[in-house]
Order: sequence, then C-alpha cells, then structure tokens
Amino acid sequence: MAGSDASGARSDADGALPPRKRRHVERQDDEDFEDLDTTANVDDCRGQIPGQIISISMQNFMCHENLTVNFDVENANCFFVGGANGSGKSALLSALNIGLGGGARDNDRGSSVKDYIKEGTNTAKTQIIMTNIGSGNIPELGPKILFERTISRTGSSTLVVKSLEGQKMIEHTRKMKDIKKILERLGIQLDNPVFWMTQDRCRQFLNDIKPEKLFQIFFTGTQLEETEMRYAKIDATLEDVYADVNKTRGRLALAQGEKEEYQNALAKHEELQVKKEELEGLSWYLIWAPAKTAYDELKTAENLLRVSELELQEIGRNIIEAGERQNADVEDVATDDSVIEQLTKEVTTLSDQKNERLADMKKTQRSLAEITRKRKQIRDEIAVKDANIARANVNLRELQGGNLHKKLMARQNAIQRHTDDRDQAQAAIDESKEQVADIDKNYPKKKDEAKRANAELFEANAAYQNDQRKLNELKKNLDNFERAKNDEIQRFGADARAIVRLIASNRNRFQKMPIGPVGCHLKVVDDRWAYTIEQVVGKLMGTFVVDNQADSRVLKELLNNNRIAAPPITVTAFVARHHVKQVGADLLTVERMLEVDNDIAYNFVVDKARIESILLLETDDEARRLMDGNCPEGISRAQTISGAQAKGRSGNRGFYRFFPDLNDRKLVRFLKASTQQDVNAIREEIADLENKRASHQKKIADLSYQQKLAEKEVTELSHKRQTLLRAIQARQNDFDRADTELGRLESEPPVIDETASLKESLQENQEMKEGLEAQIEELDAAIESLEIEVEEMEGQLKDIDLRCEELKGRLEPHLEAQSKQEEKNQKYMNEIQRLEKNKEAVQKIIEEYERKRIDEARKHDKTVEEAMERTKDIPVPDGQSLPPVYSNLPSEGRVSKLYKKLKSEIDLEEASLPSVDDIVRKLDEKDTEVETINKEQNTLFIQCDKLKESLELRETYYPIKRHLITVNLRDKFRRYMLYRQMDADVRVDFEKGTIDLLVRPRGDNQRIKDPKSLSGGERSYLTAAFIMSLWRIVDSPFRCMDEFDVFMDSANRKLIMDLVILFATEECRHSQFILFTPQGITELKKNSRLKIITMPKLNSLQAKTADDDDADVSVVKDV
Repeated sequence: MAGSDASGARSDADGALPPRKRRHVERQDDEDFEDLDTTANVDDCRGQIPGQIISISMQNFMCHENLTVNFDVENANCFFVGGANGSGKSALLSALNIGLGGGARDNDRGSSVKDYIKEGTNTAKTQIIMTNIGSGNIPELGPKILFERTISRTGSSTLVVKSLEGQKMIEHTRKMKDIKKILERLGIQLDNPVFWMTQDRCRQFLNDIKPEKLFQIFFTGTQLEETEMRYAKIDATLEDVYADVNKTRGRLALAQGEKEEYQNALAKHEELQVKKEELEGLSWYLIWAPAKTAYDELKTAENLLRVSELELQEIGRNIIEAGERQNADVEDVATDDSVIEQLTKEVTTLSDQKNERLADMKKTQRSLAEITRKRKQIRDEIAVKDANIARANVNLRELQGGNLHKKLMARQNAIQRHTDDRDQAQAAIDESKEQVADIDKNYPKKKDEAKRANAELFEANAAYQNDQRKLNELKKNLDNFERAKNDEIQRFGADARAIVRLIASNRNRFQKMPIGPVGCHLKVVDDRWAYTIEQVVGKLMGTFVVDNQADSRVLKELLNNNRIAAPPITVTAFVARHHVKQVGADLLTVERMLEVDNDIAYNFVVDKARIESILLLETDDEARRLMDGNCPEGISRAQTISGAQAKGRSGNRGFYRFFPDLNDRKLVRFLKASTQQDVNAIREEIADLENKRASHQKKIADLSYQQKLAEKEVTELSHKRQTLLRAIQARQNDFDRADTELGRLESEPPVIDETASLKESLQENQEMKEGLEAQIEELDAAIESLEIEVEEMEGQLKDIDLRCEELKGRLEPHLEAQSKQEEKNQKYMNEIQRLEKNKEAVQKIIEEYERKRIDEARKHDKTVEEAMERTKDIPVPDGQSLPPVYSNLPSEGRVSKLYKKLKSEIDLEEASLPSVDDIVRKLDEKDTEVETINKEQNTLFIQCDKLKESLELRETYYPIKRHLITVNLRDKFRRYMLYRQMDADVRVDFEKGTIDLLVRPRGDNQRIKDPKSLSGGERSYLTAAFIMSLWRIVDSPFRCMDEFDVFMDSANRKLIMDLVILFATEECRHSQFILFTPQGITELKKNSRLKIITMPKLNSLQAKTADDDDADVSVVKDV
C-alpha cells in the first residue's frame, strides 16, 4: 500500500508564505513495453500471516437466528461456501463485513445497519474471530482477535475488539479510530472491491467489462486512488501548515507589538521620572513665586507713588501759571457804566409803557368780544321770536280750521299704544336678562366640567396609547425571543437564517464569503454587562460584512431576486485582526468584556463602535465622578450597568455630559446567554397590559360619553344665551322706539283751544322782537367805537417797539465788551479751581499709595522669610541664589500654570500606566511568549521542509511504483490467459482513466479481439483472470467473492474453478479465500488446502437452533 506521509516546503523565512500549489503528477505512463523482461512476483513461500478468519457467528442477523461458521485455517486456506438459494450464504459475507465495522451500503443489502436485524427482533450481534500469528501480527492482542458488534433497532451500534488467549478474553478498544488502525495494520480493506466481491459487484463486473469500470476497480483495488487522495491530503495539510505559519507570524507580530507597548510604557515611566524631577525643580520656583509677586507689587506701588508726587508738583506749577496768565490777559477796557445805566433805564421805561398799552388793548378787545357775543345772543333771540310768531300763526290757523278734537284723540291713542309697547318690551327684557343671568351663573361650571372631561379623556387616551406601544414592543420582543429559541440566528431578524442559507448556496459567486450576522460572533463575558454592551453594539448585531463592492452588489442582487429585505450591509476589507491600543489594565472596557470569535467581526465592531475606548463602570455616581474632569486617557465615554452614558472631560479638554437610561424594561435581545427570565417577565407584563387595556377601553368609552354630554350642555347654553341676547336687543329696540315716540308726544303742546292766548303770545313776541332789534342798533354803534380805539392802541405799540430797538442798538456794544471781560475772568477762575481739585485728589492718591507701599513692603518681607524657611532643604536650581534675583524668576502665574500642567500630566500618566513591576512582569511574559512563538515558528518551518521533501520524494517515486504495479498486472494477466491458449495484454491509460483488455487466441493470425466479440465463457475467463491478476499484485489476509460463477457454463466454470483453486492453494498459500456459490461443488479436484462448507436450509437450521443454544456449521467435506 502506498505511504501516506506528508511533506512540504518553506519559502524565505522572512517573507510571506503563499499557499503551495501541488505539482501535477504525470499520469500517463509508458505502457508500450513489448519486452517484459522485468516481473514483480511476490514471495510465494511466505509463512502464515495474521488476519485470517477463524469463525463467523451471527445472532438475529438477517435471516439467521443463531449461526456459527468455523474455518479450519490451520489446514486450509481456500473455502467454498455452498448451499441452495436462500440458505443465507450472502448473509455470511455481510456479517463478515458488518462485523468488522463495514457500512450498510458497502454490502448492497440496506441503507442502515438496523436493516440487517432479523425481523421480529430488536438487536443483532456478530462475532468475528481471526488469527493474530505470523509476520506482521499485533503482539498486544494475543494469538486471536475477537470483533464483536451489536446492532440496535434504534440504529445505534457498538463494536468491541477483544484479545483471546485460551479461555482468557480481554477487551482492548471500542474506538473506531483504534479499530481502523488495527484493520490497517492487518491489511484488511473493508471498502476494497477487489477483496469484497458481493453478488451485485460480481454481476455488474461479469456482465459489463467496460474500460472505465476495469480501470476503476484496478485504481481502487491497488489503492493508487487512495494514494493520490492521500497525496492531495498531504498537500492540503502542507497548505494548512503554511496557514499555521502565517497565523504564527500574526501572533508573533501581535506579541511583539504588545511587547513594544510594554517597552513604551517602561520608557514612559522613565520620562515620568524626568517629569517628576522637573516638577521638583518647579516647586522651588513656585515657593519663591509669591515673593517675586510681592516684590513686583512693592515696586509697582513705589513707582505709582513717585509718579503721583511728580504729578502733584506739576499741578502746583500749573496753578501759578494760570494766575499769571489771568493778570496778563486783563484788558484796560473803558466802560461807561452811566451810559449803560441810562440806556437800560430808558429801555425799561419803554417796556413798561408797552406793557400798559398792551393791557389796555386787551381790556378793550375783551369788551369788544363781549359786545359782539351779546349781539349774537340777541340775534338768536330774534330768530326764536320769529319762530314762535310763525308757529303761533300756524296754530292759530289750525284752531280756526276745526280739527282740534281729532288731534286730541289721535294723540291720546298714540300715547297709550306706545306706552303698552314699551311696557311689554321692558317685561320681555327683564325676563330674558334673568335667564341670561342664570346661564352666566351655570356656564362657567359647565365649561369647567367640559374641560375636566376633555383632560381626563386625553389622559386616558394617552395612557392607552402608551400601554399599546409598550404592548406592541413587548410582543415584538417576545416574537424575537421565541424565534431565537428554535434558531439563534433568528434573533437578528426574521430573514437572518434565509440570508445565511442564500449566501451558503451561492458561495461560488463571492470573491470572499460574507460574514454575518455580526452578532453571531459576539459573546459577552459576564451577563451582568449584557444590557449595557448591547446599548453600544446592538445596532451592529444584524449587519452583514462583505470584503468589496462587487460582493456587496452580488449579495443585494440575491436578496432582491429572492424578495428578502436587505439587512444592513457594510463593505470593509477582510484583514487580520486589528491591534488596538489598550487603556490601563485596571480599566474595564467593552472590548475586554466582549468575546469575538471572528477577526472580521472584531475589526468591524472596533471600527464602528470604538469598543476599546468605552469604559464600563458599576454605578452612575462613579461615572459622574470619574468622567467630569478625570476622564482617563484613551477613553471617549463610559457606560454603566444601568445603561447610563457619560461623555468625558479631562481638565480643560472635552465636555462633560451625562445621559441617564430612561427605559423601564432593560431587555437583552442578543447577548444574554439565557433569555428565559426575560421571556417570562415579558409574558407577565403582556398579560398585565392586556388586562389594563380592557379597563382603559371601558374608561375611555365612559369618559368619551361624559365629554360629549358636557360639550353638548355647554354648546346648548351658549346657543341659548346668544338667542336671549338677540331677543333682548330686539326688545330693547322696541322699547327705545316706543319711548322715543312717547317723548315726542309728551313734548308737543297739549291740544286745547288757545286762540286767545295764541294771539296774545303773538303780540308779545312781536313787541319783544322790536325791543331786541333796538338793542342791536345800540350794540353796533358801541362795536364801531371800540374797533377805532383798538386801532389807535396798536399804532402806539408800534412806536414804542421802534424806540426800544433803537435804544438796544446803542446799548449792545457796551454790553458785549463787558461780557467778554467777565468770560475771561471766569475762564481763569474755573481753571484754577479745577487744578486745585486735582491737587487735592492727587494728594489723597499719594497718601493711599504710601499706605500700599508700606503694606507691600511688609508682605514682601514676610514672603521672603517664608520662602527662605521652606527652601532651606531644597536644592537651589542652577543659575539661582538665596535669596534669588527676582529678574531671573518667572512670574507666579506662569510657574503655577507650568506646575499644574506638569502635575496633571504626571497624574494622568500614573493613572493610565501600569506599575513598573507589572510592566517588567508583562515584558518577561511577552519575552517568553515571543521566544515560544519563535520556537513554534521554527518547528513549523522544519515541518514544512520535511513535508515538502517527503512529498517531493513520493511524487518522484510514485510514477515508478505505479508503473511497476501496471507491469506486474500485465505479467500476471498474460500468464493466466495462457492457460486458455490466448495471447493477452492490458493497456492502462491513466490520463483517460481506462483499461483495455487485448486478447488474441494463440495460433490465430487474426487481429487482436475486442472483449465484446468473445464468447460468454471466454469473457467469464477473461474477467476471472483479471481479478486473479489484481489479487496477485495486491495482498490481503483474506478475499471474498459471492456467486461469481452464476453466468458460466459447466466447462468454463470447471476451468475457472480449477484455476482459482490452483491460484489459491499454490500461488497464494499465505492468504485465505472464501468463495460463495449456489451451484454444485462435488466435481472439484481434491486438494488438501481446500475445504467445502455447505449451508443447510434455513428451516432445518432453525429447527436445530430451537434445541441448541448455538448452531455450528462446520466443514462437511474435504476435497
């Protein structure tokens, strides 16, 4: 059998290791050897070999209830098993194959091993005993090996291998892996058709000797096919080793990267020590900074005092100079005060005269206006008298016409009618007003009731809608949980499983298989954090990740063609797992709490959610405290167990914000290991909400009815009030009309006989008119006189104004000269007063600066004393002295700022860096890890070299071995065909996968015959010779062939039987042959190495087993 060792190759150790492409093994051998001077005969003189069958026992197996068949392997190696059809010969062959671990389909009798159980029973058992002595035996299993297999009706089966030595039986193994190794060491091949020729295989082979089938039997039987498959497997193993090398390189790069991180952390510790020394130096400056500040303040106070004293001296000089300028600028202006006094007096006298004339004119004008008014009044009275005279004349004419009685009755009737209308309107108005008052009293109450009803209805509807939303959400979550119980992928969407299957069935269309849903590759380490972490990555869980845009288009096309809603799809290059920068080991992040079993899913989650920068904290208070000003380096935000989120601020960088989680239900859809508790809680809440919904609906119906009723009452009251107001207005109009008519009638003079009085009134009005007209004439004369007097007064006033203007023109130059002198004097006085005030203010400032100078001097002395005390044990920095030169010191603000900044940097770095001991320990661990991985990598390189060398060696010798096998097959086949006086040859074409059998009867000059042109007997012999040739070149402890002679005539059958017996007993004495035939076997030649076993009929066998516990079929005839 061909070896199965693997070999491989390694490329440049520093470069990448690409997958190795297996070199093609040239399959076309040179088969055109005419001179076969080389043969590959096996040793025919070998002794006994292990693995020959001693006995086969069956219980409830196929047609046998209890049967044991023994083989005398000490005295024979060829066994013919005969018997009538239906006696269970083939069952014996199946029991041998199944009993050694064969599959149900290998025996062409059933699709499952339970099909081999006898009907009416529940279990079947087979026991196979074989030899374990001779060359190639297995010492640890003793001289005999027992294979015991039990088959159950449920389909389960067990196979046990035991060692037998005398009466001692020891169980060796039950593992199929170990059992296969035992069979392999003994050379037993359960699936090799050359050694297991069942009825169907014999029938197919004898009836159809096509070149393809001949090649397949040869290729499989000689295990050349298995050899090439193993070479391919070795090649794949080599590629796996290459992949392991690449993975090892990735691990090495990761470990070296982590080692570099720890080295950087150690370097940061050294930098931190330098910063601490720098901070210590800054502390000396910080101690002396207050003294410098005090010194600077003292100098500032002294400078201000000096400047103020100079300013005071300057003000004194300015006062003296202003007095001198005032004396120098006084002009000798001759001013005649008497002229100014005389002119002023005359102007005053004229002004008094003007005022008197104005007063007289106003008095006269008032008299004129009074007379004019009185004249108008008299004119009005004359008009009244004219009207009275006219009305009296009209009434007098009416009285003299005789209509007095009619007018009197009509007036009385009209008065009565209008009085009734007014009273009725007033009564209606009063009644309507009372109703309006009642409505106004009840309307606010009804309005409030309607508002309350509306508010209650709104709240009830809002509560119902809120509960309905909760109910829908809970049902959706419950549906997701229920789907996930049957198929966890369904957690990520109703179509998730369909999408996964669609991708799998179309894998050849993708350049790289899409990854998804991403959530399938995520697992939370601690369920306590499941809700919190799901808040971070929940939206990413259902995403599918593809390597490129082409794959994205293919996936979307598949989804569209299958009418599946597209899930979130992200395009990102499929690369090795990211090496993310980790924060301090004492900080718990989402990345450390999340297990991701796929590199692509890990990279996607890191890129999208930055999980390495999200801090996990137990409590909200801890998040508030840490993230408000103390946010660790590399952290972007924090999440708490409650679901709250906090944005970080560190010093003056960033903005602190806190967002509490307001969800009532903290359900975990994806990351929780067990969701049963959530499912139970959801079901209980759904039941509560269903009950609440019914009560809500009843409450809403009641409130809706009450609200509509209240609204209706308010509307009715409003409409009724408007109707009453309109009625009141209409009645008020009626009342006003009636009242107006009554007033008009009452104002008319009574209808009586007034002829005499009318005449007397007419005479009286006439006389009064004449008197008034006489008064008008007197008033007109008075008006004319007063108007003349007013004109004279206006002329006098104009003369006075002219005289005043003249006097003012003469007085003005004198007054201007006097005013200029007074303005100059006032200007100098104002300047002197201002300077005096400035002098007082500066004196006060000087006093204040003097006090401040004294205070600053004391403060400076005190700070110097304190600084000297505090720095007496601190080294003085280079370039400084005690006390220091203040000009060489930085400002207190700058020192303080530098100190705080450096202190903050040190604190942050100390908080973010592990301790030096931890770093050193981690570095040692990483050194060990790098060394281990290097050794592992070197080992893999060595394995690759060995595998490559081994595979190349085998690929070099494989064609030679294949050629030798072919040559040996041709040699044996030619020799066996000579028994029939035929020249024959075998042409093997490995490229086409065919074997052509070439036959020509000896002495026949005709051309080589095709096997199809041979007679049936010749074809049977031809196939038997081919099978024996294969048996000869491939070794096995035993060979089985069932009903190989059913299609042969007696002559050919006898010839082939003799040939097979000769082959088995002479050429292959070391191997066991078990041949099954339904035909007679009495004509076989005698041979001491041949035994015949006849299977009894089943009914007689079953009758025997009814009395005996174990039916034994032994050799019944020696030939």
